[in-house]
Amino acid sequence: MLILKLDDIDSKPLEELPFIPLFVYGTLRLGGSLHHLIAPSILEQVDNVFIYGSLHSSTQGLWPVVRAGGKGKVHGSLFALEIDLEVMGSLFKEELLFGYDLAWNQIYDKEGKEYSKALVCTWESEEFLGEKISHGNWLEHIK
Repeated sequence: MLILKLDDIDSKPLEELPFIPLFVYGTLRLGGSLHHLIAPSILEQVDNVFIYGSLHSSTQGLWPVVRAGGKGKVHGSLFALEIDLEVMGSLFKEELLFGYDLAWNQIYDKEGKEYSKALVCTWESEEFLGEKISHGNWLEHIK
């Protein structure tokens, strides 16, 4: 597995990584409305993982935002993405320009054991912060 083989991943510049580890919890997940943006670059996928934080809907549309930290769990998938300028440009346009931050977070497996670190689009602002989704699963929320 590619994701398990990188040590000290968060201390290396992105250009030195063989792939980008990205935890997705909402529209970028398989079944999400923006998954097509990253699908061509997926090298590996690990499901049934989570981060500690709180999941919220945005007041600006049908997409989620995550506040990292705390005791709640936000469920998602971990992807190893091929470093591709088109995909990175799509992520920048769809995520970072909207107001998300990109931060390294510890990912946990379904048993709660540390799995790997990955980049996560987090939301640090109070602006557009909507309803808290207590079960932490965006795809379940929108069903």
